[in-house]
Amino acid sequence: MVVALKSAEVQALSEAARRLPSAGLRELAFCARRLRREVEERWEELPSDSRQALEDLARSWGERSLPRGLCGKAQAFWEGLKLGFALARGKITREDLGEFLHEVSLLSRRVMDRLEEEDPAFQEALQKALAEESLALSKEELRALILDPEGA
Repeated sequence: MVVALKSAEVQALSEAARRLPSAGLRELAFCARRLRREVEERWEELPSDSRQALEDLARSWGERSLPRGLCGKAQAFWEGLKLGFALARGKITREDLGEFLHEVSLLSRRVMDRLEEEDPAFQEALQKALAEESLALSKEELRALILDPEGA
């Protein structure tokens, strides 16, 4: 069975992740897993709007950092509070939350891998690295690299 990937589905995953825990984490983890398989198996065939939505999701997931400003901190506090209450009430489990976070992280990493594979600069650097012959390091050179990587 081939699963049709729609940019709306990616957007729904992204939005649901922002309003946790109101969405079903198991369903979201399943959706992320399915999307990751689509990225792995059919990246080149995906419509450009779907690829863009996946890229936006991956970049936003990878750029998550501590919020800045009072509004951002208040929103993060509120979301953390909702998540804590949902965990305490048993509406979601730590296992479901962990699975969801793991699956979205895997999806984001796979999308970023695909984007790197398409990047001409990355391909050029990879070809150059593969084409060059490597020389064996002496014990002293190896020790210097391990003990003082900045000085090498």
